[in-house]
Amino acid sequence: MHILFLYSSLIDPNKGGVQRVTFVLANYFKCYNINVSFLSFDSLNDSVKDSHDFSYFCLPNKQSIYNKENREYLELLIKEQHIDIVINQGAINPEISKLSYIAKKLNVKLISVIHNSIFSKIDNAEITYNYRFKNRGLSFVIPLLKLASTKFLLKKIYLKKYKNHYLKLYNENDRVILLSSQYFNEYHSFFEKKSNFDKLIAIPNPLSFTVTDSNNNKKKNLLYIGRLDFEQKRVDLLLQIWSAIYKDFPDWILDIIGDGKVKEKIVSKIKTDNILRINVLGYQDPQTFYKKASILCLTSSYEGFGLVLVEAMAYGVVPVAFNSYASITDIINDKINGILVNPFNVDEYIGKLKKLMTDENVRKKLSKNAQLKAQQFSVDIVGQQWIKIFNQILSE
Repeated sequence: MHILFLYSSLIDPNKGGVQRVTFVLANYFKCYNINVSFLSFDSLNDSVKDSHDFSYFCLPNKQSIYNKENREYLELLIKEQHIDIVINQGAINPEISKLSYIAKKLNVKLISVIHNSIFSKIDNAEITYNYRFKNRGLSFVIPLLKLASTKFLLKKIYLKKYKNHYLKLYNENDRVILLSSQYFNEYHSFFEKKSNFDKLIAIPNPLSFTVTDSNNNKKKNLLYIGRLDFEQKRVDLLLQIWSAIYKDFPDWILDIIGDGKVKEKIVSKIKTDNILRINVLGYQDPQTFYKKASILCLTSSYEGFGLVLVEAMAYGVVPVAFNSYASITDIINDKINGILVNPFNVDEYIGKLKKLMTDENVRKKLSKNAQLKAQQFSVDIVGQQWIKIFNQILSE
C-alpha cells in the first residue's frame, strides 16, 4: 500500500500541528509496511530532506495550486509511484481540494481531512478580530460582531460561498475526516436534505510523541506553547491574565514558547509595563517544558482540536482554557483533568487559575487524570482508526 499526503505546506514535523500530526501518522503507517510520500506546494529544504527518509515531492507551478502544470504533475506522480490512497490534509481549502480530485479520475482512493472548525471563527468573531479592528481604528465594528443577527448573516454568506465546495468534497471523497463528531452538525448545514453521511468520520489528532518520563516533580511554572498572535491564539489575553496575578504569586513564572508576527510587540509590552517573571523564549523543544510545567494556559478564540492540550496532559500538565470551540470537551473534562472557563471571561479565567495555583492537592489530582486522558489519543489508538479506514475503502 502506498499513501500520498497532499498539503499546501511542507510536511515538516518542526512546524505547525497539521505537519507534525501528518509526520507522526506517516511514521506509524511505516511500521505496518505502508509506504508514505508527501506532496506540497512548498519547496523541500535540505534540513528536512536529510533528517527523514520519506519521499518528498513539490508541485512545480508556484503561481497557484490548481493549474494545468500541477494537475499533470499530480496525475503523473500517482501513476509512477503507484499511489493507492491520497490523503488531502488541506480539505478546508477549495483549491487544494480541487487538485486532489484527480485521484478519483485515476480510480485512486481519496480521503480529505478538515483540520479546523468551520464556524468557530464566525461564532467568536468579536474575539478573533478584536485586535485587527482596534489596530485599524475600527473599534466601532466590534459590538456589531457580537450580535446574533450579524453572526447569522456571516454564516449565511459563508454557507452560500462554500456550499459547492463542501458538497463536492463529500461526493468526491471516499471518506471525509473531521477531528471530532461535535463538528458533524457544522458539516451537515451545507446539505439541504438529510443524508446518512456514512462517509463522514471523526478521528482526533494523535499525540505527536511517546512520553517516557512524565516527571511528577513539577515546578511552579505556567506554560504557553503555540503561535504568537492576537487573533486566533489571543496571547494578548494571556498577558492580561498574567499581569493581574503575578504579584500575588512571587514563586511562579510564565514561559511562552513559540514564534509569530506579534512576538516583538509582546516583548515590548512586557518591558514597557514592567511585567515580571515572564519568559518569551521563541521556538523550543516543547517536551523540555512539559516535563517541568504545572499548568498550561490556552487563551485561543478557537481551535480545530488543540494538540498542545493533549501533549501537555500526557506530561501531567493541567490545562486551563476557554470553552471556545466544540472539540475541546473531547479533551478536557472540566474539574476532572483540567479547567474550562466560560468563553472569554477573563475575570473568571484569573479566578480559576489563581485557585489552581494555590491548591497543590487539586493540581496533583487533575495532573494524574490528565495523563490518563491523554492516553486516549495515543498514536496506536488513533493510527489503528486510520488503518481500519484504509482497509475499508480499498475493499469497497
